[in-house]
Parts: sequence; structure tokens; C-alpha cells
Amino acid sequence: RVMHLSPMPLPPNGPVSAADWASIRPGTVFAAADRTAATYTSQSYHSVGRKGLQLVIDVNSVTGGSTVTVSVLVRDPATGAFVAYGTEATTAAIAAASQVVFTMRPGLEEDANLNVALAVPHEFKIQAIVATDVVNFSVGGTLLP
Repeated sequence: RVMHLSPMPLPPNGPVSAADWASIRPGTVFAAADRTAATYTSQSYHSVGRKGLQLVIDVNSVTGGSTVTVSVLVRDPATGAFVAYGTEATTAAIAAASQVVFTMRPGLEEDANLNVALAVPHEFKIQAIVATDVVNFSVGGTLLP
């Protein structure tokens, strides 16, 4: 008997109050908001036996020539720290309102910073870096079989 896994949205990022729960959809890593120049890091996620990850980065507006870059971080078992999973697991800098779909899964045909033939790590975080000014964006995530 073969068990088939279907895509599974990532749980909401961080604690969510009962009042906010209805407005946060499953799969929300970062809800849409204006974010100033800084590094934003999600909670820790577990791949739960899944091989792939799909992120949808929805950039609504960019101010003052700013950009946003989204990366997958992996836990280093020796130190416990989360580190970059490699340059392949990072989007190109997004400098204009757009929607970018980033997919990571073994066997994918590579497409620079969009499709990456890597397995999703067992434990990972999503990191968004906003450069220089303000970017309004959201990130949604789904674990893939």
C-alpha cells in the first residue's frame, strides 16, 4: 500500500491571538505589511517527511529603490544555529511590485533562484532581508510531497 502525501501549508509564523486567527491563513510565513530595512526571520519549521517547499513572495510596493531577498535557513546540527542553506536557496533581490514563486525540491530542473533541486531541510526557517528602505510584502509557504 502506497501512501500519497498532498501539499501542506506551513503553520502561521509565531503566536497568533484568537482575535487574529481568522485573518491569518494557513501557510502564512509573513503577513503583508510594510517592513523597513532589516532582517526578518520566521519561527522554526519541520519538514514532516516532505521533500519540497514552495514559497510565494508577494511584493505589493517598494519604496526608495529598496529590495527584498528571501532565503531558506537550515539548522547546523553541530552548533544549533540556523545558517544559509546555500546561495541556491535564496531568491534574487526583488525590486518591484511582483509575485515570485520559489520552489525547492529534489529533481527539479534548476532555474536560477526560482527552482532549486535541493531537498527541504528537516528543520528550517525562512528569512527575508529588506535593503535600504521600505518594502510591503508577504510570504506564504507550502510543504510539498
